Amino acid sequence: AFFAGHERTFRAELEDAIARGDRFAQLMYVVRDMMMNATVRDTLDAAEARADGVMEAFGDRGFQMEHLAELFERNHMALYRERGEVAYGLYTAAWKKIGQAQLMRLKPLRVETQSGRGRAALLLASSLPAGRRRSALIREAARLGDIIAAEAPDARTLVLGCPLTAGVAYLRGDVASAITR
Repeated sequence: AFFAGHERTFRAELEDAIARGDRFAQLMYVVRDMMMNATVRDTLDAAEARADGVMEAFGDRGFQMEHLAELFERNHMALYRERGEVAYGLYTAAWKKIGQAQLMRLKPLRVETQSGRGRAALLLASSLPAGRRRSALIREAARLGDIIAAEAPDARTLVLGCPLTAGVAYLRGDVASAITR
């Protein structure tokens, strides 16, 4: 019942944004809410295709909030589908622009960005055999977890940082530490 109500509200708000010509609101509804709805309904391919069309209107002009929202949601979908190479590739492709974005001055966005890359690195590492690339990805996730832990502590740093350190411990074979994190 809750989800059906959310979906009805979402559709009405999206139609209103389209009617007003508000491309930013349209993008945020399509990228953020539609991808959540698509995960629940298992219609991810259709959601991605629709997001592609909306993102074309924004182009490649720096790295703005709409680009960050798209990155977060596409990463969530790749993680959900257990596509580590795709999820990690999204972040590596955008990482230079992310580093230059003024948005990274905002702690919540910075922490979520670091966590997303770390989770992608862990998923990819978990699919690889022992070796240099797997070790490098695990070290990267550990480094990102340390960066998040160094931020002023709050619920966001705990929720987004602790799973990285637990995942690193698990992939290093320290199951007991992974459980306590």
